[in-house]
Amino acid sequence: MEKDISIGLCSSGSRLIVAIEHDGQIKSMRRKLFSQETALFPTVEKLLPPGKDLSSIKEVCALKGPGRFTGIRIALTVAGIMNALSGAEAHSATVFETLACQASESKAFHKHFPSGGKIAVLMQAFREEYFCAIYYAAVPGSLPEKNMEPVWLQRPEMEKLLRGIKEPFFCIADEEEKPGIYDLIPANAIRAAKNISKILPEYLIKAPRLYGGADLKPLYLKPAKFELDAMEKAAREKVSLK
Repeated sequence: MEKDISIGLCSSGSRLIVAIEHDGQIKSMRRKLFSQETALFPTVEKLLPPGKDLSSIKEVCALKGPGRFTGIRIALTVAGIMNALSGAEAHSATVFETLACQASESKAFHKHFPSGGKIAVLMQAFREEYFCAIYYAAVPGSLPEKNMEPVWLQRPEMEKLLRGIKEPFFCIADEEEKPGIYDLIPANAIRAAKNISKILPEYLIKAPRLYGGADLKPLYLKPAKFELDAMEKAAREKVSLK
């Protein structure tokens, strides 16, 4: 059977997002559920064109975080397994890169930054903890390049970071995961339109291709609990030695 199908997977948030590309057309499904690993393959099989099965997949594109520890591994594991067992090409991109691409190619970015500009990508980590990375797109539609390493911060620190960007900048946030997330941005930020303030299915495939990522190493960003406990213990011991 001819390998002529590409799939895009995102399992890093509360929603499982699957995209299938075949003959230039994209079909997709997004479902909010806890046990994403049980729904992933049935979802893929439901979206496959008639007469096609998993052996028709030539390319698997997976988002590698940041997000939920367990969730990130689901899409990456599937990409790795299909690459090993069927020879499907495996590509990856971060959620930051995916949303930055969406922003760079949006009408609003073209309108407000015709000569290019900074793009802040904002996501909720947990409750009032947030992820952020800053990119620069030389011209609208160009591939955004990282301008600042990704960070994980509590809300006050995140607001301070964003206020520290003095020039006008574009902000795209995953509002589907965290309604009201744009409340964090300062007055000099141009907010992305609601219709792109979430992970779009077509970019599940497009962003990993553009960034050329074949590295399936997850980007957790937020330290695990045992790491946080160790950091807290080290800080206490440092204080007690003074």
